[in-house]
Amino acid sequence: MTDTRANAMPAITRSVGAFKLADLGWLLVFNLLMFQAPIQNATGFTYIDESATLIAIAAYTIERLRSSGNNDKAGILASRCLLCLGLVVAVGLLSNLFSGVSAAASSIAIDMFTCIKFPVALICITLVFRNKTQLLRAVEGECKALVAVLLFFGVLNLFVQIGDFGVDPRYGIRSFRFIFIHPEMLNFVCVGILLILAQDYRKNMKWIIATLFIICLSLRSKGIAFAAIALLLMLTWGRGGRLNLAQIAVGAVAAFAIGWDQYKYYFKSTGFARSELNRVAVVLANRFFPLGSGFATYGSSITSGLSNYSPLYYEYGLNTVYGLEPGQTAFLSDTFWPIVIGQFGWLGFVMYCLTIGFLCRWAYNSASSKGQRLAVVLCFVFLLISSTAESAFFHPNAIFLAMCLGLALAGGHSSPEAA
Repeated sequence: MTDTRANAMPAITRSVGAFKLADLGWLLVFNLLMFQAPIQNATGFTYIDESATLIAIAAYTIERLRSSGNNDKAGILASRCLLCLGLVVAVGLLSNLFSGVSAAASSIAIDMFTCIKFPVALICITLVFRNKTQLLRAVEGECKALVAVLLFFGVLNLFVQIGDFGVDPRYGIRSFRFIFIHPEMLNFVCVGILLILAQDYRKNMKWIIATLFIICLSLRSKGIAFAAIALLLMLTWGRGGRLNLAQIAVGAVAAFAIGWDQYKYYFKSTGFARSELNRVAVVLANRFFPLGSGFATYGSSITSGLSNYSPLYYEYGLNTVYGLEPGQTAFLSDTFWPIVIGQFGWLGFVMYCLTIGFLCRWAYNSASSKGQRLAVVLCFVFLLISSTAESAFFHPNAIFLAMCLGLALAGGHSSPEAA
């Protein structure tokens, strides 16, 4: 373990020595995003991911102004995703006008930004980071050092209770979370690290295996399912480095087999927060067909506070469900698709699916190597698995994944072909 850390540190030192000031700034943003959960817990500041998104938008805008008149094919391809995302926003705002469900203008604005920040951040960061290979190398070295630390404490946690590093025993074992407040937060961080390592997956295979093992130590079904699929993808990532139907089929079967018990527990049972949020979302989509109930009205994080608690929760009895009660809404953000279906209706659901599809295809086409394409697939596989029982694309840590994927695509960037 000591040799691993020693090998990682010189890479950081060499890279930082050749940094530009802007790269140092991006390295700071990267670390703020990676450690945002413990930072937020210690300081109460909850706008790290939003601030990083605004910085990415500003950086991309400045770059575009400097290169005015240059037709960026990647930017043209990204416009398809942004068009669909704009239609989702339009549907949500129309829903607010016509559904009759009350929501404050400030809450609507916050929820709207939550909806758009991951696609916008990923596009802006990826385009700004083109050819920032020096930054990528420094971040890669830091990630390896952190993996070594996590692996050491993760294994130690199996035998010894170390502070609050291990919580929520499952199968007679403590779930590992380290300093990241919750095991799911640890998984988001580890997946981000995995995206950085995957861009050169053959060289980094031992680090990747260690990272997947750490994800499994979280003892979360979604993390274990992702680790199994990720390992399968890397072992079958052939000469062309392209995703094929056989990989998709086997991955889907693996995810289904691993997650079936959790699916039955949370979605086929009644009275649980996730199952009730799913059930009522369909009711709302049909009631407010085809637009839904609107921003800041159902399932979204902004509706968890007492001042923004949705009247729909009282109307459908969700205020009596454990984890959804006023002032005790710990499970309110443990879903993704109910937010989309309930707030944006069936039309918004279709448009958001197209947004994710175009975004994935754009990122995949932006990759210029097998490792980069693998990183894109791993990112979206994790978010789609996470979307079954997590806020996924709306999650604060999703912006960390956007930055990691943008960095993974930084080296050897080529102009993508038309989708």
